[in-house]
Amino acid sequence: MSKRAKIILFSVLGVLVVAAIAVTTVVLVIHQNHKNDVAAADRAADDYLDEVATFREDQAASIDEDLTDYESALDAIAEAQDAVPSIGDAPEYGRENSDDYADAAKVEQDITDDLDVLESLAQDGVDAAEFQDAAAVALDRSTPGTLLGAGPFSSGQPVRDSTIPGMQAVKDTFEAVEVPEGYEEAAELTSAALQHVLDNLNQMAASLDSGQSFYFEFTEQYSAAETAVDDAESAQLDALVDAVGAFGADEDLKAPKSDKDDKDDEGSKDDEPSDEETPS
Repeated sequence: MSKRAKIILFSVLGVLVVAAIAVTTVVLVIHQNHKNDVAAADRAADDYLDEVATFREDQAASIDEDLTDYESALDAIAEAQDAVPSIGDAPEYGRENSDDYADAAKVEQDITDDLDVLESLAQDGVDAAEFQDAAAVALDRSTPGTLLGAGPFSSGQPVRDSTIPGMQAVKDTFEAVEVPEGYEEAAELTSAALQHVLDNLNQMAASLDSGQSFYFEFTEQYSAAETAVDDAESAQLDALVDAVGAFGADEDLKAPKSDKDDKDDEGSKDDEPSDEETPS
């Protein structure tokens, strides 16, 4: 090989070596930048989770201030829904390749879902107020005596003409109110207590027709119904209190089942083959 050819060859090799070094340097720089991007995304995720923990604690304390006032609780929940924090920005490569960032990015939806559960429970408390008020009116212990009047009665006709229709109207008005979930037993016992009064009023009318006095008690029936209403109301409040505590502690919250869910469950069961109708 001539001296000139050797010079050219070494020159080309030198250029190739320099190019290889340059490419390697660029690759290393890109790799380092990617690592930095992922690290930045990881930091953003960590910062966000710290922010979320503080947010949950603060909002739970705010909502918990007066849970017996469901309207106030709803207002506090609405404020929390408007203030849900979002994860901070990070380099695109970091966002796409950081597992921590991807997991943290889902937390915002988790918070929103949990607040929706709290809102539903608080709204249930608001909705139940109509039933509670109706039960209180229906179980007013002065009503039977007021409708009956002072007497004396020469026959049972006044009882049939005014007292029985009046008590029937009380019962009809109560039973026209929608029964909230969890208040089914309270509704049954309240209706039963009112029916107990109606049954005895009919017996009173018959006794008065025959010239005999008649006396009956309804304290036991009314007390049982009142206790059932109170128990349902307490259970409803306890559910909200527990849910608010779980929200603050970042524990799992389960959405209350709706009537639609119950119907869907029944539909699923209906779709299942019975022992008598097994698929061939």
